[in-house]
Amino acid sequence: MMMIRLMDFMNYLRTKFAERPSRRPALVEVYHDSTPFPELPPALSHVDFSYTGDLESYVRGLAVPRETIEEWISTGLLFPEEMKMAGKMVQILRRQEKDDAR
Repeated sequence: MMMIRLMDFMNYLRTKFAERPSRRPALVEVYHDSTPFPELPPALSHVDFSYTGDLESYVRGLAVPRETIEEWISTGLLFPEEMKMAGKMVQILRRQEKDDAR
């Protein structure tokens, strides 16, 4: 008999403190953006970040400026392996710029 009363009391407490929908307005507004992802710059398809040959001669033939590659690195457009190769390319481009300035 005591067990039934305890269960009734527990059910009463559950209904009393049950979570009720709030009448206050939501503090967070959910925004869904349906625009597609921007396309990668066309020059990105012309740069091979997995090149394994003579990197210096490959970089000399690139038509992409150093600043553009640095932007790709900083915005996170590249995979980690590509970021390492792009870093090496930027170093080579900087070295070439110093040599051309002399």
